[in-house]
Amino acid sequence: MFKKTSALLLLSLPLLSSCSAIMALNGKPTPKLDVLAVGNNRTLVESRLGSPSATTRLSNGSTKDSYQYKIGADASPSRAIGYVALDLFLVFIPELVTIPIEATKGEDRVAEIIYDKNDNIVDMSLNKGKISKKIVIITNKCNKKTPQLAGFF
Repeated sequence: MFKKTSALLLLSLPLLSSCSAIMALNGKPTPKLDVLAVGNNRTLVESRLGSPSATTRLSNGSTKDSYQYKIGADASPSRAIGYVALDLFLVFIPELVTIPIEATKGEDRVAEIIYDKNDNIVDMSLNKGKISKKIVIITNKCNKKTPQLAGFF
């Protein structure tokens, strides 16, 4: 019985291995941010960053879009080969370390872009972290500043 269990466990180890290698091969490329310049069109921005995570209409008719992206999480065949070699030589024990390394690879960033009525960039900011709810001050027609929950941006 012990021999059968040991043999079954030994044969199943390759099936459980190389998750980190697969994660290293499936990384997302860092988007090219050279399109983020005042005057560029929304279509050009969305071709690089994808659809916005959140959109807010501002009182002056402009639009504020927030885009989430990651930097430093690119695919790496050489890292994947290294993980497979470690798995084979050290009987898959390195997976306990390499999976968390791959899971935390990269840094979350947020691009907040304000477009005019013609969908051209008029202002932008790049921040670290994820999109969170914020209370913003929106100026109404009477020039009174009132705090409002603007949602995710």
